Amino acid sequence: MSDARQSSQERLRELAKAIDGLEREAAPTPLPNKPKKLPEPALGPKTKLTVRILTWFFRVYWVVWITVTLTVDPPLQLEKWLYVPFSAFVCWLIFQFHKAIIVAAAKKISSSRRS
Repeated sequence: MSDARQSSQERLRELAKAIDGLEREAAPTPLPNKPKKLPEPALGPKTKLTVRILTWFFRVYWVVWITVTLTVDPPLQLEKWLYVPFSAFVCWLIFQFHKAIIVAAAKKISSSRRS
């Protein structure tokens, strides 16, 4: 008769196992642990100074170039005035390209020194 009737402790254990099984089925699978990346290295004072010098150089270059272009061949038609914003855009793109190279090189050197 003891086989037919389980004790209350055994029933509670079976119920706890069933609940654990249901919780495991409903619980989302844990994400695999990703290796933590080191934070991006900050730009140092030398790199910031280099970018400032680069900025100054491109500003002066663009102003001199526009001044020479407008004084040598003054624009008489509206189409020639479009050279000004176009040349500014081209100078800006060239500046961004050079700036990206300088910053990437500085970060690569900085990260290789840290590891």
